[in-house]
Amino acid sequence: MTRKTVAYYLVRKLKTILAKKTVNRKEEPDLEVEKRLNTLMEIVKKSVALIIWAVFIMIFLKKINTVSNMTKDWSAMVFDIGVTYKEYLNQVMKLMKQVADGMMKEDEYKDNILEPMEIFGLDSFGDNALVVKGRIKTRPIQQWTIGREYRKRLKEIFDEHRIEIPFPHQTIYWGEETDPLKLTLEKADGTAKKLK
Repeated sequence: MTRKTVAYYLVRKLKTILAKKTVNRKEEPDLEVEKRLNTLMEIVKKSVALIIWAVFIMIFLKKINTVSNMTKDWSAMVFDIGVTYKEYLNQVMKLMKQVADGMMKEDEYKDNILEPMEIFGLDSFGDNALVVKGRIKTRPIQQWTIGREYRKRLKEIFDEHRIEIPFPHQTIYWGEETDPLKLTLEKADGTAKKLK
């Protein structure tokens, strides 16, 4: 698709939207809006438009500027879910999908989730976690609302199934020579046991 074609498409789309609004309100077409649309057409003719992961990016050829529209046609909430190394990944991915499928069936969310969740699989071996990547496609601007609710529900189902979400922590090793922490347990009968 050439830049000129993209320009005409965008302007035609905007004119259609504005025409519907003016007809519905029974108003005269706005000449100022018409001028701005023509200016937009000139801008688009002098630029390159890209769509990458549902982000509409416009790069102007004579300047180093970019415009990103993260709400064109659909949006995506991408999840990087970390779990401890001891977890069974197939179960983790099954539960991730189960939570998203459950949300798709509910009236409050079904209209805003466009497709079943995609689970891309094990994305990385982190310092503290195995990271599983997934994505939910949503209506424009709904990705954050869906994402917050999804994370909340995922935490709850992970708790039910005793799946650990790791957090950074540190183990201090004092060495065998120094033995700085000498602990002794005393039983009720008065005998003591030294812990190593």
